[in-house]
Amino acid sequence: MLTQSTAKNTEEFLLGDITRFRSGLVLRRKESKEKTEFQYPLLTLQSMNPKGSIDHNSLKPFWATEALNPEYLTKPGEIVLRLTAPYTAVLITDVTKGLVVSANFIIITCMEDKTVPEYLAWLLNTPDFKKEIYKAASSNMLDAVTGAVFAKVKVTLPPLEVQQKIVTVYELSQKECELLRRLTAEKEKLYQWTIERIQRGEIPVRGGHNDQ
Repeated sequence: MLTQSTAKNTEEFLLGDITRFRSGLVLRRKESKEKTEFQYPLLTLQSMNPKGSIDHNSLKPFWATEALNPEYLTKPGEIVLRLTAPYTAVLITDVTKGLVVSANFIIITCMEDKTVPEYLAWLLNTPDFKKEIYKAASSNMLDAVTGAVFAKVKVTLPPLEVQQKIVTVYELSQKECELLRRLTAEKEKLYQWTIERIQRGEIPVRGGHNDQ
């Protein structure tokens, strides 16, 4: 089993039995050597944060020779999973829809009577799941795997209502962590500003040896 849950009513599935996979685009087949009217934002390996998010500043423009089949573009509720280490999964939202997905990834669509997409994206990024993928990739020097390998990995799922509760708690934790990161950044700016003012003599330092 890939999860440590011992809750009642959990079920074990092969990942391929609760999802549908499709491959990304082999870019050279549709890439134009010149700029065209068919421009799309391209999801690259560098665009995908190991923590499971997309860095919009790292997206690259892709000019196609013709309009691309929608099956190669991201849609809300799908999961994009990279085929090389660290095998990061990202849930697509309204903010990240319409990206071109290359053959470096697979696109996963959940069977929503079995799993909540947000939950599965979280599960795919857990250490236990990744451990199974690293085992499967250990015989390949490039650490690359195929969708068929992912399809055979077992996952243990709690009922849908439990999955949704886990998603709610996880999303709250992510929001709180982001607020704490912002607070830390602002504190660092404040302390740096204070230090610079002290250096310029704009803030008196009391308790020093030169105090009268």
